[in-house]
Amino acid sequence: MWILFNAILTSIITLCFIFGIKYSHIITFIRCLAICLIVLPLSYIYTLYFNIRNWIRFALRSCPEEHGKKVQDIIKQIRFFNKMDLGVPMCTSRPGWQNMSPHNAKYKSKFHKIKIDLYDILDINTDKQYIKVEPMVTMGQITSTLLPLNWTLPVLPELDDLTIGGLINGCGIETSSHKYGLFQHICIMYEVVSPTGELLTCSKDVNRELFYNIPWSHGTLGFLVSANIKIVPAKPYVHLRYFPINNSNFTEISHQFEKACYDLSCDFVEAILYSPTDCVILKGNMSDLPPIADDSKNRDITKFSPPKINPLAAFYKPWFYVYVAEFLRRDEKGKGDPPRVHEEYVPIRQYYHRHSKSLFWEIEHMIPFGNHPFFRVLFGWMLPLKVSFLKLAQTERVKKLYEKLHVAQDILVPASNLEEMLTFCDDKFALYPIWLCPMKLYYRNRGMVYPPIRHLFDHDISENNFDMIPSIQNNDDENQRSEELTTGGDAKSPLKKDLLNAESFADFTMIDSRNLASTRNFGLKEEKWGMYIDVGLYGMPKSPRFKPVDSLHELEKLLIKNDGFEMFYGDVYLTRQEFGQMMDLTTYDKLRTRAKIGDADNATEGEPKWYLPHVYDKVNKLARG
Repeated sequence: MWILFNAILTSIITLCFIFGIKYSHIITFIRCLAICLIVLPLSYIYTLYFNIRNWIRFALRSCPEEHGKKVQDIIKQIRFFNKMDLGVPMCTSRPGWQNMSPHNAKYKSKFHKIKIDLYDILDINTDKQYIKVEPMVTMGQITSTLLPLNWTLPVLPELDDLTIGGLINGCGIETSSHKYGLFQHICIMYEVVSPTGELLTCSKDVNRELFYNIPWSHGTLGFLVSANIKIVPAKPYVHLRYFPINNSNFTEISHQFEKACYDLSCDFVEAILYSPTDCVILKGNMSDLPPIADDSKNRDITKFSPPKINPLAAFYKPWFYVYVAEFLRRDEKGKGDPPRVHEEYVPIRQYYHRHSKSLFWEIEHMIPFGNHPFFRVLFGWMLPLKVSFLKLAQTERVKKLYEKLHVAQDILVPASNLEEMLTFCDDKFALYPIWLCPMKLYYRNRGMVYPPIRHLFDHDISENNFDMIPSIQNNDDENQRSEELTTGGDAKSPLKKDLLNAESFADFTMIDSRNLASTRNFGLKEEKWGMYIDVGLYGMPKSPRFKPVDSLHELEKLLIKNDGFEMFYGDVYLTRQEFGQMMDLTTYDKLRTRAKIGDADNATEGEPKWYLPHVYDKVNKLARG
């Protein structure tokens, strides 16, 4: 079926080229037809099958017993590979089209493939508050299993098909990351099979270097076979508030959002930027059943009614980003006016997967009429689409056209550099909407990604000024900066000293609880942190200055200059030297040069015996294809 479809599509494109017809619109129409008639039903059937399969296996409790056998099979495959000495690196056997990246991972065709069939939830321990899972478990599985038990992950990325392995080996973020950090920061322990075929356990106490360098390594330090991840109590609803900002500018938008980032009294914070002047900031808190509204006491709040409880991810509902944009239109106000607040209660699972149905706003390019009420009612129940099936519906010409006209990239920038980054993106890309999501980025036990000391608490979160905690200025002597930070710096700023000497989440307390409330300690003692913001760029750039390769590479250089990072699922044009400037590869490279990474304390340096590629050789544009 796919071969026939690809042949027909290629023939039409060739005829259009011969007769000089602009074929981009024809491609869009034909691909849209294929998605509606083939990809959409297949996605629904595939999801239904896996939901039934996962429910049966979890109900029978057969997964823990089989897990050990599967791990031993992986070890046998690796040791057999080592004996064969084939002279090529290893990788998982998962086809490139099945991952969430827009690319198909060309490198896999040249590597030896290790079969890793690990799709199950192994254990839920509510006493010790953790869940043990295999790497192919998805966020959809997590929510459907944990939420009925009134538990959830502290950081639960929103797309259904994101896997535990991808979020740990790569990077994961969600609107609760301003409180808990990245996905890696809620992980307690990993089980990893090393390239030499050893089963290693790593945590903050055992094999520490490996534990802190598995994230962002993209599977180049070993094969992840399970993970213990912290869970927290969940409530049935999210009390969601919308703060529209109209007729503004990047300076004011950045200022308002940065204040929201430090509001740790909120469980969830994000923003959707619709233009250089219009933005909606969203704040949410987990909640029980909503209280009875008393309008006489809430005249400053506009109730969104009906309904009070809004199942916003239901199949018949508008796409989330389109729905949020309506608040800008309802709240047309002059520049400088305070934004009005709109609020509602959303079932928590609907909130977690609010962007899944529309793949943020990417589906608009695939099914332009997908948000029409007629389509939503008749076909919306089959959403969301499987990204892997979407990639199968692409011919080579479609892929090339997509690469020239499309951008999918998440960049992590210090909160203090948000305005500069938005200005650059507007000039080079003019791509809207833009997703903004804050995160804590921790400094100690740093791994490959961590904030420089000058970005730790470089702004205070007072409502009226940003000078309570003085910025830590650039200094060539990193040790001097570290000493100043540890001792609290300016003795005249006791608040800064208390914050910088805090040892865990529970230690952080502000006088003004509206801006930085003390956060609950859920058992992970983390160290000092800086606030970063994920700037999500997804869609078709409209700037006349956009050049597919040059613009993205300029963005990467600006990230290096401003101590930022990029997620590596998209296009990576960094040179090897630039990659080393963005990422701290010191410990990572040390692990790779050890003959035996399992014995970190007594390992002897010698000839490397390594059968996994370097992370740069997996994520750069040439390798991804």
